[in-house]
Amino acid sequence: PKNHAASALSDSLPKPYAVIFTGGTELFRRWPEANYLKVALHLKQNHNLNIVLCGGTNDLAFDSPLITHKALSAVNLSGKTSLIELLYILKNSEAVISNETASVHLACALSDKTKIVTVSNGNNIGRFAPYPALYANYKAVFHPIIEENCHALLNREFTTPCYLNISEITPDRVIKAYESLCG
Repeated sequence: PKNHAASALSDSLPKPYAVIFTGGTELFRRWPEANYLKVALHLKQNHNLNIVLCGGTNDLAFDSPLITHKALSAVNLSGKTSLIELLYILKNSEAVISNETASVHLACALSDKTKIVTVSNGNNIGRFAPYPALYANYKAVFHPIIEENCHALLNREFTTPCYLNISEITPDRVIKAYESLCG
């Protein structure tokens, strides 16, 4: 049965919209908020997408430039949604941009039309990403060292932490990945 409250929240968001998650379980896996801001502005200015911020209550500090930038007029739902509400929000989004979090995997499971870009330092590469080619709506943007050596790195154990600096992934690479999904 349809959850009317969750559906109503999703329906109330300004359409079309992109969901941005800035959080992550470890700080070394969080892409800088200034980079998210550049990508969000691109989505707003070039694709007329409204920005919806989601995540946990502890992600609010990381979202602050995204919340306060007047040109974005972002809707901040960080720490304000149930899991069911989040699923409706993801299902009805045009795009999802996130660190490597559960949100990108949920979005992939919910829709083959939502454009999904994850920013990854390569932690647990091979376990969660890259996705098989049949997921044409999903792109992972890895640290440049991983991009150059992906096949060799896929042979590591899945539990091996990767401490490559996620800040070395540029906003331009994430924008390019998004644009490649637009056709």
